[in-house]
Amino acid sequence: MKRMFLCSLFLLWPAVVFAQDVTVPAGRPVHMEWDYTADSVRNGVVTRFEVRLDTGAFSTVGVPAPVAVDQTYRYTFSPALMTIGVHVGAVRACNISNQCSADLSASFTISPIPPPAPGKPRIIGGDAPIGLDEAATMAHAYSTLVSGRPLRPEELAFLVANYSGAVTRYNVLTYLDTQFIRWIR
Repeated sequence: MKRMFLCSLFLLWPAVVFAQDVTVPAGRPVHMEWDYTADSVRNGVVTRFEVRLDTGAFSTVGVPAPVAVDQTYRYTFSPALMTIGVHVGAVRACNISNQCSADLSASFTISPIPPPAPGKPRIIGGDAPIGLDEAATMAHAYSTLVSGRPLRPEELAFLVANYSGAVTRYNVLTYLDTQFIRWIR
């Protein structure tokens, strides 16, 4: 009887709250570990552990296999349960009579995963390259301004066939100013 009283007293003793500054990237699991004497588990003083995330209900996790030195236990919270921000994980020990200790808790932060950095930054002096679609759009707009109508397909084909050099806005406009004017008039 005396042993049962001491065991019950041990289970009801207030737990220490550990403050931790741990940040976990979003989408990764969070492992909560706690220490408990192997003798208490082997002797039946503790028959299960219960864990809780934030203000949710405690869930029974049984007695997981120890992960270190026969007295450190671990529970993994699913990434699907956690949003960006601060969370609190709690654990408590319970006996066969459904008496549970005060809970031990630790806080952690789930942070957003930053996007990957852009690759191969470079500076292009002067005029930047453009695509052929943009060059064709420029030619149609230029034709409309100069002649009052967009280019016909054969006119665009002629301009494309006779163009040489880097395809940039400046080069395309220079080409249109020199070649196009001679050809369209």
